[in-house]
Parts: sequence; structure tokens; C-alpha cells
Amino acid sequence: MKFPCLRKGLRVAPERACNIIIACAVLFNISKSINDPYLGRQHRLIDVEVPPYEGPGNNAGDIERERIMELIHPEPFDI
Repeated sequence: MKFPCLRKGLRVAPERACNIIIACAVLFNISKSINDPYLGRQHRLIDVEVPPYEGPGNNAGDIERERIMELIHPEPFDI
């Protein structure tokens, strides 16, 4: 993968994630325009284990997620 930061997900604020994704798209388009070789899976990336996030919660984000989930699926899921 040309952009390993996109491999396992970004652990940043949504606004920053958008900027990172846009930057990757721009860099990808530049690499295509200059015929930069794409190595694909020919090179090996070190698989880094990412521990679960244990920092402070994002209360506003959690509230918005719950609101959106309620719109999509008003009945609780049976687990």
C-alpha cells in the first residue's frame, strides 16, 4: 500500500483525518502524473499492533453518533 497511514485507520480528529486523506489523494495523483512506480504488495510493511484507545472520550462525538444511529436504526440491537 502506498500510504500505510490509511491501512489500519487514522486515530485523529475527523477534521484532521479529512486533511490526511486529501493529502494522500493529492500525493497519489502527483505520483501518477510523474509515472512513479507503484510497488503494490511487492514490498512488505511491518504490521504494527495498535492498542485500543484509552484516553478521554469525545462526549460531543458520542452524542452525535448516538443521534445518527437512532435515525438509522431506531430499535436497539440484540446482542
